[in-house]
Amino acid sequence: MQGRETEMYKLVAAMTPVRKDKWPSREAAISWMQARPPWSAWDQRVFDVYAKYGLQSLPTPYYPDKQGVTLTTHRSGENIAFTGEIFSYHALYRLNQICDSIPVHLIYGAENDMFDREVQDSIIDPKEGRNFASITRLQGVGHLVVEEAPLKLARAIFAIIRKMPQPDTDIKL
Repeated sequence: MQGRETEMYKLVAAMTPVRKDKWPSREAAISWMQARPPWSAWDQRVFDVYAKYGLQSLPTPYYPDKQGVTLTTHRSGENIAFTGEIFSYHALYRLNQICDSIPVHLIYGAENDMFDREVQDSIIDPKEGRNFASITRLQGVGHLVVEEAPLKLARAIFAIIRKMPQPDTDIKL
């Protein structure tokens, strides 16, 4: 996939390991994040949960001599997503295995902000061994579907579930 990243992907990959990750208070962190992408585009309910669980008090093992708050996942851990293609190839190999075993429904944001459409299309190429039960592209949403449009995503999942065959037996919970 190297060489096929969007400018946004390249920017996020470059900024993640060096971006601000310490604030004097939870309120300062929330204010700083809400004024910047990607957080400024998130559904408020998602952001509120992120602010509650995605921030932790200092000191931490990464910052043993600091006070205030920092991210629960250190930026170096988050940056792993941008380091090397081997992880992507392994994930695609596992996806091939899963698609052979159970129905897999794929939901994308239709806005190609992180990856070119060509990259998305290569993931859904049946010649690569991945046969999806369904593919849905949500209009007006980018890579962060869960964060940007949770209700739209929930409706898409519900529509998929409604179309699934129902079991012949009664299910008791």
